[in-house]
Amino acid sequence: MPESRQLQISAPPGWPDTILAPGRDDWQDKAITWLYEHVDPGWRDHDAFWRQHPALLARLARHTAQAQVEELWRGYSTVRVELRDIEPHVRDELLAVYAAEGERVKTLMRQTQLVADALQGVRWRPAR
Repeated sequence: MPESRQLQISAPPGWPDTILAPGRDDWQDKAITWLYEHVDPGWRDHDAFWRQHPALLARLARHTAQAQVEELWRGYSTVRVELRDIEPHVRDELLAVYAAEGERVKTLMRQTQLVADALQGVRWRPAR
């Protein structure tokens, strides 16, 4: 791809920093590497399959992130009942940790959706 064309390619807001914008050289390889960071390591045993079907790896990463959100919500919502014997300030700190992780995982869910869309051919165009 000509250099001038490469410079015009941009990624949508919220796109993972470590992945080149869709359409740039090697962006799919970077996307697959990034997706592997967000699924259980055992899934790498099926690398040939995922490289043939990277959108399905993105689907798996989205499902993994969704499961994390559900677990965080379950943990957060039961802290006060299940851990009533620990010191209140420790409980409050734990709730803050759950909240911070919840935000991180929600960002991850958005990023995996953007990557999944791009792997399926959806291209973002900035507003003019």
